[in-house]
Amino acid sequence: MDENYEEENYNEEYESDEYLLELQQHLVQMRRERKKAQLEAELLQNRVKLLKNEEGKVNIIIYQLDN
Repeated sequence: MDENYEEENYNEEYESDEYLLELQQHLVQMRRERKKAQLEAELLQNRVKLLKNEEGKVNIIIYQLDN
């Protein structure tokens, strides 16, 4: 009887470890995705700044042409 009990506990521990391993893998994947999203957001922010600068240059040229 003790043997069955120990085997059941071992199986529960193994399943629990497997579950924890899956959670850890999911956490690592989420961190990678968050980091990638942060980098993409920074890239987009830089592109918006560049476009605004270009827009400002175009507006200056248009103003100079009109005067």
